[in-house]
Amino acid sequence: MSALTDPAPSLFEQLMAEAVDPLLVELDDDNAVQVDGPSADAVSDLDHLLGVEDVTAWVEDVSGELAGLLARRPWTVTLDAVAGIRGHFALVDLPPGMWTVLVEQVDLYGEAIETDLFDRGSDLLDWFRGRRPWPQLLRLMQRLPPESHYKAALLDDEELAEERIAAEQADGERRSSKSKPPLVGETQERALLRSIAGALPRIEHAVYAVNAPKGKAGRPPTGLPSPETAEDRVRSRLGDADVEDLIAAATPWDAAARRAPAGYAESDSGLLVPDH
Repeated sequence: MSALTDPAPSLFEQLMAEAVDPLLVELDDDNAVQVDGPSADAVSDLDHLLGVEDVTAWVEDVSGELAGLLARRPWTVTLDAVAGIRGHFALVDLPPGMWTVLVEQVDLYGEAIETDLFDRGSDLLDWFRGRRPWPQLLRLMQRLPPESHYKAALLDDEELAEERIAAEQADGERRSSKSKPPLVGETQERALLRSIAGALPRIEHAVYAVNAPKGKAGRPPTGLPSPETAEDRVRSRLGDADVEDLIAAATPWDAAARRAPAGYAESDSGLLVPDH
């Protein structure tokens, strides 16, 4: 097979080799086998390691030499060897399908993930060394901010984009080009900048509309979308009046704090005015 058709090396395998030394499996005084880190395919196969045949095939994939020696020994010796290999390389039991996801994500976006973790004081190799639990890695990846290398890599993946678009078309949905930004990272400064950025196109449109032929100005542009809170979603379903009642019932202390002092009443605009 030529270099042009060779599959790309697995980054998951490379990182495992960097993080963990090979394991010497000693069966007895005369038989010892050096086992390198399992391949990415072998790690993914851990999701389906159920019966005797699965375990036997997995050992063969990891080390044919070891599998040959174990074939002549009791089954308990094989189980002990598998447990030793998995423990040495931090290949713990995970929920079904998680190993496949981890291998795929690291192979595709491992460099971006490693950079994001390094920028935040963590080392991706610590997961390969068993110092951190693998499910934690997936949780951290999901919570990385939009400006992270990992999230940028996801957005720059054309194959993933095609899959998302195909899924939306299959569901009969189309995602708006103005999707709402996340709540995480929202600050007053960002809100003000968003307000200014949204106002500029409207000012530009107003200037153009003054000199444009009648009926040619078009509709003024809308502002930039803001993060959506749970209260926003509830208001859209129930209406503002119902939401105010819910909030008042859930926060009686806040309602008491807003109560107008004696001799004053709250106007429609929220200001306190003398109660005549």
